[in-house]
Amino acid sequence: MESLIYQKDFVEMIDESARKELVFDTSGKVYQKATSGSFFFGDLHFSELGFDEIHIGYGDFRLLRDTVFHFDNTFESIQMHFALNGNTMTKAEGLGDAISFATGYHNLFYLNQTESAVSCSSKVPLQIFEVNISLSLFKKYIPEESAAFVRFREHLISKRTAIFNALHNYPITTAMNHIIHEIMGCTRQGVFKRLFLESKVVALLLLQLEQIFASNDSRNFHKVLNNAIVEKLDVIKQHCEKNLESLDSLSNLAKTIGINEYLLKIGFKQLFGTSVYAYWKKLRLETAKKLLVEEGLSVREVAESIGYKHSHHFADAFKKEFGFLPSKIKR
Repeated sequence: MESLIYQKDFVEMIDESARKELVFDTSGKVYQKATSGSFFFGDLHFSELGFDEIHIGYGDFRLLRDTVFHFDNTFESIQMHFALNGNTMTKAEGLGDAISFATGYHNLFYLNQTESAVSCSSKVPLQIFEVNISLSLFKKYIPEESAAFVRFREHLISKRTAIFNALHNYPITTAMNHIIHEIMGCTRQGVFKRLFLESKVVALLLLQLEQIFASNDSRNFHKVLNNAIVEKLDVIKQHCEKNLESLDSLSNLAKTIGINEYLLKIGFKQLFGTSVYAYWKKLRLETAKKLLVEEGLSVREVAESIGYKHSHHFADAFKKEFGFLPSKIKR
């Protein structure tokens, strides 16, 4: 049995029962609100940050049963939606078929006074990250060269609610995930907080638009990347994440998942915006940086943990990626 939660009732429940912390930073004109509480449908922890043309919302939901949240949006905005964990399905006026989101995918919405219903599975914890930006800010950056962007722009002009791509969502890349966690972990105050958040939102939008542009402008994209191929490429992505010390050859990886090497090369780049090797290399160096900062390991220990035989080779690769030597990280 699922729970049905309507926006008005949800707001009242939060006002009456949830623990809230509301802060308005007048020096930077940034407001932030944190909400935490237990309800009949489960527990939630949700944070909001906002200023002028940008509103950021993110949080965790631990649902006791499958739940449908009904929203009545009274605003007009572009929504950058990132499903960090969990499974949801969104139905909204003007979107046609329901839009499903699985862990690790994102998409862009245009919302204009839209009623929507979001069905959330209780099987796994739900973690979402959303950024709503004004149309005027979005129009500064939307490319004009792609037919796909032209179609989306037509929805903006006609004021029709839309999702950028109703056929499929886009995978959240390592770079996107890094920016998202930088935003959620921001401890700056005042005007510096605002400058930081604004720069990171624009950088995140840049990554979204670049990936969308590359995907939709590949002539064979929809022919090549059917659902079966996407699932196989996801297996390769997970293989990279689990094998930081060494990576098998592309030909062997292709044989493992049952596709040819050429399709693996172009498919992975279309889907994730980078090559297999570049993704694996960046991932292992990001992991190395995290180990240096959070675990306090020596450069030699970190180099060995991610498969470098010689520390100086690791140091060279690290400096090329981040612009400074690993030994410069203060622990």
